[in-house]
Order: sequence, then structure tokens, then C-alpha cells
Amino acid sequence: MRLLLLVAFALGLAWIALPGALRFGNDPSVKALDALPIAMLSGPANGLVGRAAGRPLVVNLWATWCGPCRHEMPLLAEAQRRRPEIAFAFANQGEDAATAQRYLADSGLALDHVLLDPGKAIGAAAGSRALPVTLFFAADGRLVDTHVGALTAGSLDAALRRLTAVR
Repeated sequence: MRLLLLVAFALGLAWIALPGALRFGNDPSVKALDALPIAMLSGPANGLVGRAAGRPLVVNLWATWCGPCRHEMPLLAEAQRRRPEIAFAFANQGEDAATAQRYLADSGLALDHVLLDPGKAIGAAAGSRALPVTLFFAADGRLVDTHVGALTAGSLDAALRRLTAVR
């Protein structure tokens, strides 16, 4: 009986603590697209702001070792294909180009704008403590939504509808 109570107590603590561990920090510095530490990225990062000019932008933070990231990538690739009015960027967190490219090739994913963030600068600026993280920027560059954890088809569609409705 005591073991059962101890397990229930531990689960209750985890239930309370887990959302805090998965949330962004209390005061993330990324509140707008121009706050992204773009200079820290490798790849065609300089075109990120220009690529999104006048369009909403979705920035997904991911890594090849992250199971939830791997689960949501096909959804994001399909959304990128279906929604040309929205710019998408995929910032790999902490891995080298060969690792990221090998994963994308082996998975058959066709992503247009893959960047490397070897120092995890975007995740740090956003106050992220977990992957995947998806940042949704309005056409004017304002951060309007974030999603921590794997997106589902429904949650991604809802986020994209909200994003395109922002004026």
C-alpha cells in the first residue's frame, strides 16, 4: 500500500513539473523574427528573413536523434508543399551537416530550407528546454505562437490557420 501511495505521489509531482520543463523560459528573447540569432546559423541563413518577407514563417527546431521530431517531419514537409503562402525553415539543433543530410535523404524528406544551428542558439534564445519546438511568425515578423513537442496533423493545421488569420 505504501509503495502504491509513493508511486501515486511521484506521478503527481511529475504531472506538475513536466509542463514547466517543456515550456519556454519565462522571458525568451525571441519575440520577433529579427530576434532570431541568424548569424549563428550555417547554411543559407541570411536569406531566412528575406525568404519570409511578406509571408508568415514557420521555424521548426529539430534533431535526428529526437523521436518526436522524426514523427512530425513528414507532416511539416507536406505542409510546406501544400502551403506555398507560408515560408518554412528547419533548424537542426546541434548536429553536423552530414548527419542532418543523411537523415533527410534516408527518410525521403524534401525540405526546402534546412539550416544548421550547431550551438543551438535559436533554442536558447527561445528559452526552449526540449525538442521539437516550432515557432510561428506572422508576415510582419512577430512571434505569434509556439508549439513544444510533436505536432499532429490537427495541431499543425490549427496553428497554420491561426497564423494566416493574424493581421
